[in-house]
Amino acid sequence: MLNLDQECTTHNRVRILFDLISIGSIVVILTGIHYTNYHYEMNFHILLQFGYYLPVIYAAMRFGPAGGIVSGLAITLLILPVMTNIQSLRLIIVI
Repeated sequence: MLNLDQECTTHNRVRILFDLISIGSIVVILTGIHYTNYHYEMNFHILLQFGYYLPVIYAAMRFGPAGGIVSGLAITLLILPVMTNIQSLRLIIVI
């Protein structure tokens, strides 16, 4: 009986670790594409932003509302420097 409980606990920990690694890798890949893409290709950046919905939705489904909020805040902090730089470039081009 004890062995079965330990197997379930180990399986749950492995599943949680796999989910965290998969969510993190998707976020890192999307953020890397954002940082290496040209800033004047605005449509591509907008399209990539929709890709961030997938890890947030999956984190919310797997870890509840707290998982969605934490992943959304982490993505916001990662993408904020790119978006502020694009906005400042757009302002300079207009002027």
